[in-house]
Amino acid sequence: MSEGSSRQSPASLKPKRDVGKDIGKESVQDILEALDEGAETIHALKLLVNENDREGNWELLGQSRRSISNKMKGLKNLKTRIERKMKLKVAEVDEENKGEGGSVGDASRLCTDLEEDKGVAKGVDTDDYDEEAAIQRMRQYVKEDDYAYLTPGEDKVNYRKWVRYYKQVGDSEGFDVFDYPGPALINGNIVPLSIEEDKDREFYSYLSNLASTALAGVNSNEEASYVFHKLVRVNSLVVGGMMFFITFEARNSLCADDIERFQAKIFCPDYTSSEVLLCRRCNDPSVGVVV
Repeated sequence: MSEGSSRQSPASLKPKRDVGKDIGKESVQDILEALDEGAETIHALKLLVNENDREGNWELLGQSRRSISNKMKGLKNLKTRIERKMKLKVAEVDEENKGEGGSVGDASRLCTDLEEDKGVAKGVDTDDYDEEAAIQRMRQYVKEDDYAYLTPGEDKVNYRKWVRYYKQVGDSEGFDVFDYPGPALINGNIVPLSIEEDKDREFYSYLSNLASTALAGVNSNEEASYVFHKLVRVNSLVVGGMMFFITFEARNSLCADDIERFQAKIFCPDYTSSEVLLCRRCNDPSVGVVV
């Protein structure tokens, strides 16, 4: 830090928004905005950690790391509250449908329809995919001004972009997602990440190490000798930590020209630990290695 600049302590980086604990009195938008502010706070804290580490400010470094850990727990709590809020909303709509002659569970089926549009539900036949029908189903429960679905620069939800995004997610199980129409990283969707090595060597190295860890499971199970070559594509999902969907290339150390492409799904509760959930070859996704 240069002379004359003011040093921030972790305590000074608290989010401005204080979302109440009463689920019935807060809106989903309130919680989403709190999530965004929490994410900004974590980013600022991480910068502070790096700065204190460089300058040897060990006391502030410890405070910053503890603040990040506490903030991550807070974000997980907010995510749980969103899920509870949505369940309450489904129950309200079900009750309304019951009173109007509809059957209990209609709203729940709408949510199931969304999952099928995302392709999350197993057995979805994408050859019979009907984009217009998917748009109409989405319109039934997502308002045109829904904060969580507004594309930056637009004041109305672009339903067509969203159903195409969900189809990409479903068709590729989260690995081949190229166009994310949402407003922010933290709203429960899979988001493509920039992985240019020359622009962020530290982050590229972190993701490369994750891929190498996943590859070690393949080598162990197959008695192979693949070594990490390069990242191809990385997508992420905030789930009480970070879920990474990493597409990468690996070289067979016994044959320099033998390069294969792999997909790895890795959960990181924080930046110091990880759990490999899946690692498989791209040329035959049905034959995977669960580590």
